[in-house]
Amino acid sequence: MRVYVVAVGEASCQVSDLRRIAAEWDGECWDSSFGELEGTLAGLFGQLGGR
Repeated sequence: MRVYVVAVGEASCQVSDLRRIAAEWDGECWDSSFGELEGTLAGLFGQLGGR
């Protein structure tokens, strides 16, 4: 199982354990804002379509 994390708001992949957790489960951590969330999710799902 892969874990993908989208950090939104005050959460961040840079200053938390979110990136480490995602990496341990062969996934990724993506930073986003609420205003960019739709585009971030589209990019993530587009990437997953190729896996």
